[in-house]
Amino acid sequence: MKAGGHELKGLMRYSGIQQLRTPLMALIDYRGFRLVAMSRLPINNSTLVYGSADAGEHVHADVEEFNQLMMLAARKINIKGHLCGRKDYNNYKTLYAPCDIEGHVGTDGEFYVLDLARVFPPTSDHDVRRSYLFKHFRPEFVRSYKKPLSSDAFSKFDGEADVNNAEVAEATEYLFQKLIPQFSTWLENNFTNLNLPRQFAELLHRYGVNIRYSGLVLEHVDTNNAELRSLLIHEMLARVAKNMLREKLRHTMRTRQTLEEDVFTLVITSFLNSILRSNSSFWTDALLEKLEDKYTHSTQAPEVGQSVSQLQLHVERVRLFARVQDLAGVVLTPSATEELYGHTRVAPALASASVAEAPFCVVPSDIASVVVMEKHANEISLAEGNALEIQAMDSLSDSVEAAQRLLNLAMTKFEQAIEATPDSHDIHNNYASVMHKHAMRLSSVVPVVKYLEQALEHYFLARNSRGLFQLAEDARASILPVVAWRDRDDVASYAKLALEHALVLLEDDDTPTHSGVDATVRGVCSALASVLLAAARNKNDDALYSVAGYHGRRSTTLMATPHARWVNSLQCDSDVAVALEAIASSPSLSSLDADCLYKRDLLSPEFLSALLINVKVRTVCLRKCYVTAHTLLSPLKKLGACVTRLDLAKNVQIPAADLCDLLVTCRNVTALDISYCAVNDAVMAAVPDLAVELSLRGCTELTERGLQRLCGRCIHLRRLDLSKIPNLFYVPFVTLDLEELSVRHSRQVNQTSVLLDTPRPSLRALSFSDTELTSGAAREACEQCPHLTRLDISACTAKIIRSIASLTELLCLELTPTHKSYVPDELLLGLAAACPSIHTLALPQMAFAPDAKGVSVLPASLTSLTSLSLAGNQITEEDAASLRTLAESGCCHHLKDLCLERFFVPINVLAGILGKNDGMTKLCLYQCKLPSDDWTHSASKKPITF
Repeated sequence: MKAGGHELKGLMRYSGIQQLRTPLMALIDYRGFRLVAMSRLPINNSTLVYGSADAGEHVHADVEEFNQLMMLAARKINIKGHLCGRKDYNNYKTLYAPCDIEGHVGTDGEFYVLDLARVFPPTSDHDVRRSYLFKHFRPEFVRSYKKPLSSDAFSKFDGEADVNNAEVAEATEYLFQKLIPQFSTWLENNFTNLNLPRQFAELLHRYGVNIRYSGLVLEHVDTNNAELRSLLIHEMLARVAKNMLREKLRHTMRTRQTLEEDVFTLVITSFLNSILRSNSSFWTDALLEKLEDKYTHSTQAPEVGQSVSQLQLHVERVRLFARVQDLAGVVLTPSATEELYGHTRVAPALASASVAEAPFCVVPSDIASVVVMEKHANEISLAEGNALEIQAMDSLSDSVEAAQRLLNLAMTKFEQAIEATPDSHDIHNNYASVMHKHAMRLSSVVPVVKYLEQALEHYFLARNSRGLFQLAEDARASILPVVAWRDRDDVASYAKLALEHALVLLEDDDTPTHSGVDATVRGVCSALASVLLAAARNKNDDALYSVAGYHGRRSTTLMATPHARWVNSLQCDSDVAVALEAIASSPSLSSLDADCLYKRDLLSPEFLSALLINVKVRTVCLRKCYVTAHTLLSPLKKLGACVTRLDLAKNVQIPAADLCDLLVTCRNVTALDISYCAVNDAVMAAVPDLAVELSLRGCTELTERGLQRLCGRCIHLRRLDLSKIPNLFYVPFVTLDLEELSVRHSRQVNQTSVLLDTPRPSLRALSFSDTELTSGAAREACEQCPHLTRLDISACTAKIIRSIASLTELLCLELTPTHKSYVPDELLLGLAAACPSIHTLALPQMAFAPDAKGVSVLPASLTSLTSLSLAGNQITEEDAASLRTLAESGCCHHLKDLCLERFFVPINVLAGILGKNDGMTKLCLYQCKLPSDDWTHSASKKPITF
């Protein structure tokens, strides 16, 4: 049976060689026998041109072209060219294959190769002179070994036996002393994350270790790791038991000479019962002999000991039964499975190991079937997998469930192909690309984590760093769809893992570096830094932030740009992370915006100095950064006239005197925000004369005297924010030609003259929300500003709201009455009639009059409306009819931005708005009672940011 398996392994390695043809082949195991099925080839005795068909009596290497193809194949497989023949015939010729291989030029002119059972060299075990025909190295080991090995080592065909035998002995020593201990260590570190025991053989083979050396693997596993040692012992016993069952089935066929199913079913049931019984014929000393014969050093394990009784203390018979059943292809009926495994609802091979001995007896009626075990070339499984994947893609438009079923079948076929040749980069790449493609295609309708996991694993096994990089980029992009909310964190983590794996491959690559490799490493490091920065934000993890800075430094090390030089000059990795975020928010680094940074408190003096001095930043936003004047003063002095926009809002720790020094240094600042700072009247004398924009929000120490000084000096001011200043009674704006003015939340504002004592045709934006203005004062203020386009009168009385009727040019309005007053329907109708061109309307927390229709009265004539906020409106289900009216009206057909925060949303309203609006780009549903998950499928088809 071994010869057929070796033939198939050799065939699969030659099948990928161009111009060399191999036969189709399949192995069929049934009732203990193995049938080798092979296609017929157009060859005969006269077509032999390479190798020998008579045990080395005649050796051929007759066609030079064929010889060259065999040499190329040997290089790929990593086998050695050597003198082949028989010493007694003195007929040596150099072959790059075993002597008894056969190469033919078929009658059709094609090149064929067969008899490939001895392609891979034998291991130099103690009985190598007897076992060289069937105890071979794994193809994966031969391919990755440091030097080519001779296929004919330790055989009578090798004309260079002394050298070749020594090399094979050296390779065997490397396998025993280095590779197997390495695999054992890796297995100990990772076995909890693996699908064992099903994946055990594939993992062994991927490492280049034969199954027969499982005993050596066990020998190197820590004796304290009871779980893994138990798993290995059960796996070895199960495989010995499988061979014993096959032997019994062959014996039955030979002695009974019958094909009756019942006869063989009785043999199978009897054998399976013997496993479950401690005093049966299975548990004899012969079992130890078979175990040692199949697995070297297995009986030296302390769990096995020197007797079967010692072994039985460490074996759970139901667990062993399940694995034997799986390996032998025995399928029990559902009732028998339920009775034996006790409602576990898991695969038999993974049954609970908690039962030592089951009070269960298998009878023939419990055997549902015995599966015919078959193996064939990996190309067959690969072709079937690709065909099923194409069918899955075609059926996706009809049924997602059908597509997933076909894709799962395709995954099974790909895994079969990989199990046959675990080191095939092409198959791993094929499988990974299919999983990658479907993860992206299905991300909007099903969870995609399992597809990302498979793509990640097999891109890595294929050593495809570019595939991993692209997978990470696509995974990051797939986080955005609304239906990915449920597995967004997992998708992000796989993006991070993909980039880390790509970096490992690039670092392990022994090929000489060049500009292309450097660019790839730079791209991977840069993307990894971005993913880690996002993770640091989400998890509030400073350690991740520093790791992001480390990888960001690596990406900039490979660059030759001015930014790279000063970033690399930073000593702290967290400073590098801050620099990366600053660059992300402003690639040219003309501005520094702390609002875009994860940790404002990580802004060190060294970083600020390096950034402000080396990059010549023009816009500095350090809002709520808690920086000191000492930190800022030195770099700002060196910058001189470069800074034109300065935002120091909420830096309350800067004293007024130091703030004056800073402002005197920045004389060319045109936009200044010192809201909630320690601002007094003296600071107003230091405000730059060129200031055009100024925000003094929340500067509670400021008085009218300081504002008078400001208005007399800064005659270029166009935008002024005086919100939340409690001592504001009167401000002489005569000298200023303002375009925007805000006195929000200034409760002392109660006189018309405070706002506007003369006509202001240039004023375009005005906010006096939450003030004590009378309706007459508000109306007079609006009359002084006939060209207002933006008005905020939220938290004002309904009487004040009526004063806007004269503002025919109004484009943007925020309207919220106080809790003391209601908004009647006619007021909204009058608003729509007076301002037909309005494009932004905010109606949060509206208090509608009893029996009012509310926002549904907005007419369809407001076709310019692109932004609408209804946040906080506690609308009940009974109001659904009026909301449907709003959804169907013309005013919602051109919306791009809709805010329904803290809003009850009937599903038919959302469907109406989204169904009639193809241009919406932003929808806010924060703390909103969502309709149902079904709605997300239709919403995800639109390019909307949620």
